[in-house]
Amino acid sequence: MVDIGECGLHKVHNAFAAGLDMFCAEVESLATDVHYYFKFATRHADMKELLSDLGLPQLEFLRHVNSRWLTLLPSVERILKSFDALKAFFSKSGQPRCSSMRHGRLSSAFCDKTLRAKLFFLQNAAQIFDRFQTLFQSKDPLLHVFYDEMLVLVKQVLGRFLRQESFAGATGSQLKELDVESSENWKAKPEIGLDTEQSMKLWNPTEKKAFYIKARAFYIACAKYLITRLPLDNKLLFHLRFLNPDTKGNSFTSSLRYVANALPQVIPPCDVSSLTDEWNSLMCETSDWELSPNVVTHWSSVFALQTPAGQAKYPRITKLVKAALSLPHGNADCERGFSENKQALHHRSTLSITSISSLRQTKAFMKRYSGDATKVSLTRDILRNVEKSYKVYRERIEEEKTATSQKRKHEEEEPTEVCERNKLMDEKSSLQQRLSSLKALLASAQELISKGVADRDMDKVESGNILLCDVNSKLPSVIERIKTVDSALQSMKAN
Repeated sequence: MVDIGECGLHKVHNAFAAGLDMFCAEVESLATDVHYYFKFATRHADMKELLSDLGLPQLEFLRHVNSRWLTLLPSVERILKSFDALKAFFSKSGQPRCSSMRHGRLSSAFCDKTLRAKLFFLQNAAQIFDRFQTLFQSKDPLLHVFYDEMLVLVKQVLGRFLRQESFAGATGSQLKELDVESSENWKAKPEIGLDTEQSMKLWNPTEKKAFYIKARAFYIACAKYLITRLPLDNKLLFHLRFLNPDTKGNSFTSSLRYVANALPQVIPPCDVSSLTDEWNSLMCETSDWELSPNVVTHWSSVFALQTPAGQAKYPRITKLVKAALSLPHGNADCERGFSENKQALHHRSTLSITSISSLRQTKAFMKRYSGDATKVSLTRDILRNVEKSYKVYRERIEEEKTATSQKRKHEEEEPTEVCERNKLMDEKSSLQQRLSSLKALLASAQELISKGVADRDMDKVESGNILLCDVNSKLPSVIERIKTVDSALQSMKAN
């Protein structure tokens, strides 16, 4: 087994979600409500007319799904482009257009003078994460740049609220030890974006300070999640950088040897010295090459090199590089597989996993013929395999019918409390994580107040008090909900 960490795409997505919970989780609900509210034809027509009157582009409101990677950014961008029209549409001075709960939530949200600033801030913050997500959703092999891109992402987030000297020269392992909750490393004000600042011009100083404190809480939550969950101290990811076409000189020889030692099934220990010899020779040969920035193109050129006798010039490097490039840089391919499954299941929702897998394999096989079935040669072996497959298919159908019948019978007998218990356990875990984050912010608030009193700095004391009030307003509801969930779990256990 080779340890290259868990999916970085999911970790980055979850880090943004953790920050959103600390800043303003209601924005997610707003984006969802706006999309579904204007799916009705009459409301959609009214909004188009209003956008036309205001001279704004007539754009559709995009759907946000919190389980999809950063769909919030395009949704927020679209809301901001139509913000004035939305504010006018849901204005209290106008006639109520609908009595639904969703209309009430939207009317209340667009009457909040802080909403535009919140949307601008989240748009600015999400752009950092969106770049990483977009890059690593590619089908191209990118594991050779994954470690460096992780560092760039984490340091960009840290740079939004920490002083540069506290992290600028830190390695991945050193970042793991960084205390982002220590006020000694904080900037006087976190970066929120010029457009956000302009939308806050008419606010009073107390409102501005409260917003900056929430913005800092957002960055702290994001940074803490990234630092603790991303494989910043993974040595294999660090050394896989030798695959980068820009690698020159002997500085990456140790990385080559490290990767070879991590993959003994590819390069036996007895061949590592010969591998190093090939690497040194390759560095000399490619020193004057015009290197391709594409990793596949570059290494394909290396693989094609031959000795005067017509043999592969670098067989061990070829073997190691091919093995390393086959390692995934995330779960994007799996997620794409879900989309392909969805297409295969269109109007065929009862297909089994085996049938879906067979469809996917057949489609993958047909790619070599450009999807044209008439180009496939119907040999005797293929016809024999088709006959055998049909027989296996009929046997499987009968087995699945029996299994489905037994499962239905078991589910009817099984109490529904099992599902409820699992839901409550998941909710409790989420609440405990939120409670831990709030306690960390509480400690930061107390530290700010103590330091402000010691330094006779009333600005720090006031900031600490605002943060303290914000945390204290959220703590009771979280604690109360945990108690309710615990009580429900105890009742189930007693029964």
